[in-house]
Amino acid sequence: MTSSCVRSIALSSLVLALAGASSGQDSPKSPFPAGSEKAVAAVHQLDPGAVVSEVALPQDFGAGTEDGSPLFWVVKLRRNGIDQQLKITPEGTIILLPQTVDEKDLPRAVAEAIQRGGKILRCEKQEARATLRYVALAKPMIHYVVQLAKDGERKRLDVDADGRVRSSHALGSDTEATEETPPSAKDAATTDAEIPGDAAKAVAAVKAIVPKMVFKGVEEVGYLDGTGDMEVLNYEVEFFLDGAEREWNASPDGIVIQVPADVGPETLPAAVRQTLARETGWETKKIVKEETRAGLKFVPLEKAKVVYLAEMNKEGQTTKVRFHQDGSRVDEIDPKALLGRK
Repeated sequence: MTSSCVRSIALSSLVLALAGASSGQDSPKSPFPAGSEKAVAAVHQLDPGAVVSEVALPQDFGAGTEDGSPLFWVVKLRRNGIDQQLKITPEGTIILLPQTVDEKDLPRAVAEAIQRGGKILRCEKQEARATLRYVALAKPMIHYVVQLAKDGERKRLDVDADGRVRSSHALGSDTEATEETPPSAKDAATTDAEIPGDAAKAVAAVKAIVPKMVFKGVEEVGYLDGTGDMEVLNYEVEFFLDGAEREWNASPDGIVIQVPADVGPETLPAAVRQTLARETGWETKKIVKEETRAGLKFVPLEKAKVVYLAEMNKEGQTTKVRFHQDGSRVDEIDPKALLGRK
């Protein structure tokens, strides 16, 4: 790999709506949010005796995807006398399932590894049943990023194709706004850098859209899957085009996540033109059409990834350690420690 190719590792109980009864009476209303039915049903499939007390949207990550649906539901339940909180997809896949296990039920290699670490207080089997990936949207979503200027000041509007303003952001003075433009590259390469094999599909997907690009390098955006493994969520593909440095994101299997293109005002949908017309006194300086082609989704794994968590006491000190099924310790990854790694 050439030096220009930099790779860095930058993450209740459900009252089911019954089919119309012959008596004509209304079905009982579910106490949980619409769209969470399969998530709650997954709990009952796991344990018919479990009692779900609450289903809620995540507060931060996962609250909404491109189509407005949540990545997962946060389900609070009581099972076998123990309170739990699970993250479950709208399709009914439990993302990470923790279950207390007896020492006698541990794989032999795990049991022996734990015993060497001290007195066992508690053991837990953790199953990662889904992983986070970018998947192609059924229909690309279009929005427009518009830079406007007035009296030496600039602002940026993000507008949906139907004219709804998604966000408005002040860019400051004309001088400050120049920071929004792609940096020029005086020493731009004229031939592609070496392309890493595992990023080949991502780079090829970008090149298929921008054939004149000159590949510079990639950065990995990682996802911690809950078992101590770091998976590549997407690649930031860096390239030169028309004397400027640019960066697009693409998935490992070759889906470009978002495609930007400079467009003129005459190409805008009528609803967007009407929105801009209401910006009295502001001059349109630049319009970028952004086409979102992929969104995040938790995808079920064909086979769950399993690790074991052991809470141990040795010489008065309590520690928690995770082990792979072969008895080797799970290396706990600190994402911040990986920033800037080459």
